[in-house]
Amino acid sequence: MISIMKYQVLLILLVLSFSKSLSQSLSQERVEWIKSSTVRIIIADGLSSGSGFFIDEKGSIATCWHVIFPSLEKNGKIYIELRNKDTVEMQIEKFFFNNSIGNRNAVGYDFCILCPKRKLDKPTPYMRLGDFNSVNEGQEIFSCGYPLGSQIQFISKGIISTKYLNNNNSIITNKVTMAFPRNEALLDLTLNRGNSGGAIVALGNSSNEDIVIGIADFVVNPLGSLADQIINSSNQSSGLIYTNAILNSSMNVIQGNDMFRNTSILANAMSSMSIGVSGCIPINYLKSALKDMKY
Repeated sequence: MISIMKYQVLLILLVLSFSKSLSQSLSQERVEWIKSSTVRIIIADGLSSGSGFFIDEKGSIATCWHVIFPSLEKNGKIYIELRNKDTVEMQIEKFFFNNSIGNRNAVGYDFCILCPKRKLDKPTPYMRLGDFNSVNEGQEIFSCGYPLGSQIQFISKGIISTKYLNNNNSIITNKVTMAFPRNEALLDLTLNRGNSGGAIVALGNSSNEDIVIGIADFVVNPLGSLADQIINSSNQSSGLIYTNAILNSSMNVIQGNDMFRNTSILANAMSSMSIGVSGCIPINYLKSALKDMKY
């Protein structure tokens, strides 16, 4: 009798474990939901591109501030590209210009909310915003975005490796650098440039309980800072050499210009390389802004 009971208990545990594994799988329904809620963000004139996701049926988009910042620098228009390749012109919510604290938080925490410049013809699918504090280290997560300027969506799967407070984060206000600590999470998840702004999704027991717990924000690359220095140096040197090439018509100088251009291309490749470690910011920062907006 005891052996039979042990067998029954073991069987129940196996069934429960199997059921849980099924509930955590990314079914086709979930794939459709994540992909249809994810958009490609394009800054006019090819200034930059990134990812974002719908947060309501009116077409409001969440993304990173650094994704749309080039539009402010160069006064470029912001568009989103849907899965069917339709494009919609967007604008930054006025709250971030009219509210100094809201603007500071958006820049410091690196998030932004976009809204359509015109009312959309039909409701959009959207992701349910959750709580960053509801997930733990080691928990499985998913993301969707447009890495490396790709026009094709890419779904990634990984885990939350470490949650921590980044005391080294800072912002520049009136030309003064000030500390701006923020909560972050390191992810065992392959992201690349272009993934920024995509949703970090934690699965529930059903697709209706799936939630966004963070926004894809950065890639950890030990060569990143070095590559950026090479790019900046090469661009400056290339400009000087190109000017001399015009003045002197020197073949050696032109070859030198090619060398700097190739070095810059290589450095760009280095800075875009992913080693499988990335990071996100909590969705709570964006939710706090929505609350202040009386959204």
